[in-house]
Amino acid sequence: MEYLFNYVFLRYGNTFLSIAILSNRINLKNRLFVNFQKFSSKFSGLVLIGIGFLIFSDKMYILASFFQEILYLLNLDWLSTI
Repeated sequence: MEYLFNYVFLRYGNTFLSIAILSNRINLKNRLFVNFQKFSSKFSGLVLIGIGFLIFSDKMYILASFFQEILYLLNLDWLSTI
């Protein structure tokens, strides 16, 4: 068990530590990052509004069937039970 913990830490922990170190050296106030942040926050807000509308109108099955079809196409039909 200890070997597994060390392996996971060395494998995945170093990734997050290196990202943290590199993010201090990369300027995240760049216009590209700021524009992407604005776009992603607007997009996630629209997605949440859409999901809220589907829940309110009792049509959530449309979204569920959409994801079920995606799982069928990816040959992950064992995950698609609703």
